[in-house]
Amino acid sequence: DDYVWIVDPIDGTANFASGLNLCGVTIAVVDKKTNKALIGVIYDPHREEMFVAVDGRGAYCNQKPIQSNNNASLLQDTIINAGCPADPNAFAASMRGASALNSKCRGLRVIACSALTLAWIASNRLGAHFGYDLSSWDLVAGALIIREAGGKITNINGSPYDVQTRSMLATTKSCSGGVHDEILQVLKEADAVSFERTN
Repeated sequence: DDYVWIVDPIDGTANFASGLNLCGVTIAVVDKKTNKALIGVIYDPHREEMFVAVDGRGAYCNQKPIQSNNNASLLQDTIINAGCPADPNAFAASMRGASALNSKCRGLRVIACSALTLAWIASNRLGAHFGYDLSSWDLVAGALIIREAGGKITNINGSPYDVQTRSMLATTKSCSGGVHDEILQVLKEADAVSFERTN
């Protein structure tokens, strides 16, 4: 009764339905009193990788400690994943952000699976990921894994991340200072930090 389980049995559903190996399972446990994630798990069945974090105890991939530090301390050296939201206005904001960042970073990707991109930031495969109009089951487990691996996650407007956050920017430890702030500034200047839902 004191905890909430947040589960997404298939994150990256469209990828899965199309036969793309870019999907995973997410599980998080949140303390109802503090609204804080205590456990986060992301499982990639295609690569047989299990990413796990327990609040205050670090992050692991297949039981080996991971640190989110890919040494890309400049935006021009950072590979960034852009979100691919279903809402047309959120998608337009994401594309404005992608267009603005394209010439400033090492490269852009659109993987369309927040679980994997967050796990890959925690394990140094990507430098950053920004996404819009996400649900708690997309973010909570990955946010804890990134935090425990030493990375940074905030709301896309720069305010602190919490389990209610729906649009976010996540970066590796090496990007978590100046690069994180620089990406936020580029997104702000591109009018890509807010949108009005189409509903």
